[in-house]
Amino acid sequence: MLKKEFNQFYSSKQFAQAIGVHKNTVIRWDRDGRLHPHHKDKHGYRYYTQEQVDEFLKGGI
Repeated sequence: MLKKEFNQFYSSKQFAQAIGVHKNTVIRWDRDGRLHPHHKDKHGYRYYTQEQVDEFLKGGI
């Protein structure tokens, strides 16, 4: 599992690696409304939290 510093977030690629799927899958899930990032920056980049990684791995998402 990836480690993150306090107040840091996972990019789509890092989140995808942490949960074992391709980055495009994470992006598609967001577009389909199945998974939402914690936030998007002004450029539209998606960011996820460790809590979201943990919830996904537990089967909660």
